[in-house]
Amino acid sequence: MIPLIQTRNRQRVPTGSCVWVLLLLSFMAIVQLGLSYEENCFQQLFQILSRGDSKDHQVMFMSTGKGINDLGQIDLCNSNPNTTFATIMVVGAPINLGVCLPVGCNRANVGIIEDALSSLAVNAGIQGEIRVSLPQNDPAVPQTNHIIGFVGFGILFFFCSIFGVLIEYVFTIGSNETDDSLRDKALVRSIPAWQKFFLAFSFSRNLRKMFWTPQKDNEYLSVFNGLRVISMFYIIFGHMHEGIGIIPSLNLQEVMPLVSSVYGSFVMGAFYSVDVFFYMSAFLGAYLMISKFEGKRMIPLHMIYFHRFLRILPTLGLFIALVLTFLEFSASGPLFELPKFAFIGRCSRYWWTNMLFINNFYPDRGERCMIFLWYLANDMWFFMFLPLIVLAYLNQKFLGYFLSIFMIIANIVTVFTISYLGDHPMVILKDENPSVIYHHPYSRFGPYFVGCLFGIFYYEWMKSEKDSNYTHLIGARFFNLFKKAPIRIISYIISSAVMIGLILVPYSELRDLEGRTWGRVSSAFFNALHRNVFNLALTLFFAGAIIGKGRAIRAFFGARVWGPWAKLTFIVYLVHIFVITAVFSSLRSSIFITKRLLVFYSISMIFLSFIVSIPIALLIESPVLQIERLILFPPKEKRKQEPVHKDPNFAETMKGTLRINDSIASLDDAHTEDEVDTKKNQ
Repeated sequence: MIPLIQTRNRQRVPTGSCVWVLLLLSFMAIVQLGLSYEENCFQQLFQILSRGDSKDHQVMFMSTGKGINDLGQIDLCNSNPNTTFATIMVVGAPINLGVCLPVGCNRANVGIIEDALSSLAVNAGIQGEIRVSLPQNDPAVPQTNHIIGFVGFGILFFFCSIFGVLIEYVFTIGSNETDDSLRDKALVRSIPAWQKFFLAFSFSRNLRKMFWTPQKDNEYLSVFNGLRVISMFYIIFGHMHEGIGIIPSLNLQEVMPLVSSVYGSFVMGAFYSVDVFFYMSAFLGAYLMISKFEGKRMIPLHMIYFHRFLRILPTLGLFIALVLTFLEFSASGPLFELPKFAFIGRCSRYWWTNMLFINNFYPDRGERCMIFLWYLANDMWFFMFLPLIVLAYLNQKFLGYFLSIFMIIANIVTVFTISYLGDHPMVILKDENPSVIYHHPYSRFGPYFVGCLFGIFYYEWMKSEKDSNYTHLIGARFFNLFKKAPIRIISYIISSAVMIGLILVPYSELRDLEGRTWGRVSSAFFNALHRNVFNLALTLFFAGAIIGKGRAIRAFFGARVWGPWAKLTFIVYLVHIFVITAVFSSLRSSIFITKRLLVFYSISMIFLSFIVSIPIALLIESPVLQIERLILFPPKEKRKQEPVHKDPNFAETMKGTLRINDSIASLDDAHTEDEVDTKKNQ
């Protein structure tokens, strides 16, 4: 009997040496049916198959994979002058096969092979687009868009960066200041605006700022630096395992049971890390915004939104351009056609949906450019509500409470309704339409407004420490509870149990990949509540630390070592998928996967993602942040010059908006000296 494997979509596909036989039969059928028999590819194929003892036949047989995900031997095939290597892939399923074909086969007649195999796949009940690539015969040829990208990024790097370094060091040579911080301040204040523009691209200056993290002992919110970095570790860990589908594994039958184990539940716990970022974004945004605008009845909403778009769009646009320019030339291998199709093909058509943050709605999930950018789109939409809630709170505290709680309850009701009516299971792996529950903003905004509510509470506690008029407010009373050691110990125990329990609960559903353990109602309740409950537990866990208690938690999560890496999390978020994809799509042969190997690969992907992010952050993100400040605060020719804006408090107000942390930007984002000054003057 032909052995079978179970794919994620529960498709049953044949494996074993019979694949070679089926492949030969399909090719012979093409010839016998007279489909393009005159093509040189099929003429050579027919001749080689008719001479079973020839060297070409032996090379083809030895180099061709003998089972699902067996890539064969690409180098052996291409070393023979009469053969060339090709890869057969099923898009959307972990099915790959390396094939050695006659050298006469090219892109044109390979399309006929794709059509023939697609017909066989349909008859076998296998869903997914069949693609055949010729990795060695299809070298990347620079097109017009590539040349434009090469020139643009070349100017950005060689001209702007080198010129910025020259401006920095010309000033440094004549400076007697020994303190780096003071010397940099003097440099910024002494040069005209056009030189500041180029200075923003100085690699050496940006690198020092990236790894220089001023942090006082009483900066309690620095614990979010550690939480941010560790959450990104967990996201990469989860995406690394999600990429099993593109790893050419020879023992896929043995790997799949990992999904239905406790280890599989731990991997799926990475989903909560995304909600943690939503939570932190709103917590910090609400707290810092209220702190800056306290006592005011109106806030500059248009400038807050303008800053938000200016902070995200240039970096995102340059990154997409970077991918479209260089990805095609960044790697090669039997499986590299897949990322080229998934990223270059789709992004060439739909990059603009990411820039408008509508990519969660258009196009369809299978056509989206960089589907992982769903998070950024959601966070942008959620942010649209945050200043409005802050404005409501500044005018009437109860209204701020009400709107935050209303949004949390609305999310619970919405997700329960969608889950119940759509009969969505409690684990995404069994969901036939996961985008509805996982990607769309109306299903994910709960944790964001949990963070918003507790950001308001934290502001009230901070004010109560200096103003007794705030001691009776809900936030002050809540956080004052955690000054007592017994309360903190109980909260650590309860919150840890809840978070670990939520991570492990899906194991009860994953044990049986065929059926459903949880019913429709119970699954709907879980889907509606689990993300909000997880972030409530997270608040209990860190409540003591962010008010200056819980020395062990503060020492670990608030350590200075996290600061520089926390600044990189936005770029790491953008690049880590490409690092994982580039590594595995460049493998030249199949591998045997074990749990230990997956852990090793995960650690490697974490390390590589952060390392690769450093030059990209220096080239793109750091200059964008500084140019943004240059746009919002253009330099004045004279220090005593009056502000141009009619509102005398405009400059100070906008300086505060720049401190409002973005979705994945670091809490301690000291890219510019002005921001550091603002923090010190708080």
